[in-house]
Amino acid sequence: MQINKQIPLHCCYSVIQKFIVILRYLLPQQTNCKMKNLSKFTILICVLFLSVHLSAQPNTALDFNERDRVDIPNYEMVGFTGLTVEAWIKLNKYQSLGSYTGSPAVMQKTDPAITAYNDYGIILMVLCLNHEEGHDKQLAFGLNFRSDGYYHIGLHSGDTIRLNEWHHIAGTWDGTSMYVYIDGVLVNSFNVVDSIGNEPFYSPDYGLYMGYKDEGQYGYFDGQLDEVRIWNYSRSEVQLRSTMYQELTGSETGLHAYWNFNETSGETVYDQGPNGFDGFLGSAVGYDIREPDRVTTTAPIPYYTAMDGNYDSSWVWATGQDAPLNDWAQINIKHDVNLAADETVKNLTISNSGALTIDNGYTLTVSGEMLIESDATGTGSFIDNGTLSYSSATVERYLSENRWHYVSSPVENATAGVFTSIYLRSWDEPTETWSYITNVNAGLNEMEGYAAWASSAYTGDATVTFTGALNSGNFSMSLTNTAGTSAPPNEDPSGYNFIGNPYPSGIDWDNANWTKSDVDDAIYIITYINGNRQYASYIDGVSTHGATNEIAPHQGFFVKCNSTSGGNIQVTNDTRIHTGQAFFKNTLNQDQLIKLKVINAEGLYDETVIRAKENATTGFDGNMDALKLKGGEEIPQLYTRFDDQTIYSINTIDHIGPQTVIPVSFEAGGDGIFELSFKMKDGLLGLPIYLEDTREGIVYNLKDSGSYKFTGAADDDPERFILRFSTDDLKLDPTGASADALVYAKNDQVMIHLLESLHGDAMIYDLSGKLVAQGHLEKGANAIKVNTNPGYLLVKIVTPERLSTEKIFIK
Repeated sequence: MQINKQIPLHCCYSVIQKFIVILRYLLPQQTNCKMKNLSKFTILICVLFLSVHLSAQPNTALDFNERDRVDIPNYEMVGFTGLTVEAWIKLNKYQSLGSYTGSPAVMQKTDPAITAYNDYGIILMVLCLNHEEGHDKQLAFGLNFRSDGYYHIGLHSGDTIRLNEWHHIAGTWDGTSMYVYIDGVLVNSFNVVDSIGNEPFYSPDYGLYMGYKDEGQYGYFDGQLDEVRIWNYSRSEVQLRSTMYQELTGSETGLHAYWNFNETSGETVYDQGPNGFDGFLGSAVGYDIREPDRVTTTAPIPYYTAMDGNYDSSWVWATGQDAPLNDWAQINIKHDVNLAADETVKNLTISNSGALTIDNGYTLTVSGEMLIESDATGTGSFIDNGTLSYSSATVERYLSENRWHYVSSPVENATAGVFTSIYLRSWDEPTETWSYITNVNAGLNEMEGYAAWASSAYTGDATVTFTGALNSGNFSMSLTNTAGTSAPPNEDPSGYNFIGNPYPSGIDWDNANWTKSDVDDAIYIITYINGNRQYASYIDGVSTHGATNEIAPHQGFFVKCNSTSGGNIQVTNDTRIHTGQAFFKNTLNQDQLIKLKVINAEGLYDETVIRAKENATTGFDGNMDALKLKGGEEIPQLYTRFDDQTIYSINTIDHIGPQTVIPVSFEAGGDGIFELSFKMKDGLLGLPIYLEDTREGIVYNLKDSGSYKFTGAADDDPERFILRFSTDDLKLDPTGASADALVYAKNDQVMIHLLESLHGDAMIYDLSGKLVAQGHLEKGANAIKVNTNPGYLLVKIVTPERLSTEKIFIK
């Protein structure tokens, strides 16, 4: 049973708004197409837009060298009773000389009919060096008043615009006074009415320039420009701060024009606002040398990190951003960052590659939204060793389609509704069964694990979102071991409990601050190999399938309670880590350790580990051994055992020497060819390693050859191999193989793989000596179909190098 889900209406509305803006530029100005064709076109564009909307969006700025420009020829201002002009700039240099000129970011064009005055409508610029009024390197905001532009009012910031840093600049007029802002802070104001009376604002309506001032030799901008916005009212300091660190949708109330320069190519710059004031790069339509370059922007929309380090260090942040010290900044943490001072931000995002730690004694205040992202490449991580002041947080968890994910909740009071349209199951140890959760209001317990499946039929790859207060503090869970039941996968004794990491960060399983009462020290985590389920295990510095002591954020995993009276496990804040950091890796030195790996032709594989450690025994030890949990039926399984009841993924004994003999069990999962290889620690360098294949009667020098190829079938006896460290009383095949071919049956075909010879021939006989099939062989895989009853067949293989015979059973 599934929980139903619909697309939220607010998501649809946002997409439609953006689509309409794009559609305006894609449709011809004059069209008489039939409505049904337009509908098809609209659907196509919606699909194309959605594909772009759901992927990474371009974020670019314009880079101006001297004499580069942008022209918005059709720009006009009508009915303005107030005004706001704002932009992000990063200035490369100050202009050296020039009367009344500097580096203009935005300027309304001159009226060619009027030459007696500074007859532009608006200008936002940084003044040049040696400006005659002593305002060099300052922000200047200029407006003209009266119908002929007779009165020019210029307001200067008083504060310097620093080079090679991004700054948000803004000028506003509210009908009475003018104001200038730098980085969201009011730096100067002037009462226009007190100076010239109640004269109307003058707008020549002859278009707009960016990066260029058509007056004076030095009227050019040298630097980067982004996010130019014009509003038809005077925005307050609070209003400027609320949007300066984010891109706009284009539908905001009072927005007159908006250029974000996110076009990746071409010479057109599109107005993302409601009026369609599109322009072009350069001095004329068509390529010319005055076109600014499109570059990937580092404008702080929002601030984002460029490397690991301390939050307050300028080099941690993108070029030109400096450290985000404004309380209204929006922050994106993409690296491993620690905060060692009290800070306030508006919105905080920890990306899928980011990790943020609040150091002890310090407070981070998030006045707006807090988001921890997750995608197919990773999940963000957060640790509050200090204090986090916030209303709530959103934590994402990415789920790839058509496989089980082991998860747990990182927030308080989460419910199953988080997994809308996704299958969700809980584990019950007493009955050793999974149960589907169908009630959307069912609570998700902190520290309990759950299994989630995002079906391709409903969601495909999905990202679920937990919202609420982040889990912090101590968490504990009672464990059970119910006699008489069997654990997954119906092989081992009872006692497997499904728990989870409750934090929005990783945790260290080997940390001394865990409390583990009547619990084995191994953990078992689900993993997938080419889409097939397998279990990774870890204990005491040793693992299979890449498991480590680091448990990922909100990851579910199995532990085993070893007492029928029950047990308990407790985790604390002190166990938290940012996973993947080198200094959290286990440094145990296992002097005698060998890891065996078996893999089939499809790349499906399994691993098992044998190691030596002082005081270990051949019996099960919960602090040194990890039991075997089997994966999917199609995947090969490899494990060891010393008795009939217990099978191991990690098997620890006291010593490995010449007399050591270790039975190795193998389950093929399906018919085919397999390869068994190994890795070892230095403590085994002085010993040979032999693999005895009891089915084939071969003793193989595994150490000399590195791997052993063999055939296997789903119904083979698992007790096939013996790992030895001497050849006493055994006949060793020095070549490591009995023939130049691997032979096995598959349905009604005999499969023959020539390993070395380039060609050969095969004759297939039944046990009476009758020839039932034959064929020519080439190096590699060959298939010969046989028509005979089930039973044993003799396969004779003749190559230029040798003759060999194999016996197989065909079904």
